[in-house]
Amino acid sequence: MWRIINGAARACGIEGAIGTHTMRKTFGYHFYQQTKDVAMLQQIFGRSRPWLPFGILALMMTWWTRY
Repeated sequence: MWRIINGAARACGIEGAIGTHTMRKTFGYHFYQQTKDVAMLQQIFGRSRPWLPFGILALMMTWWTRY
């Protein structure tokens, strides 16, 4: 799967390692930017313990919006 996604990225002129995790992070970033709904994002990502990653996810989203 990684080779297919990475090959498609190269064909589009995107450099660097692109894979399923990159796509997941990008989706999460854009979903959060549009909705600001961290709880729904955790459900989409299938978090079994939503209280654990909440702080980490919130920090990541805050960092992404600054830079």
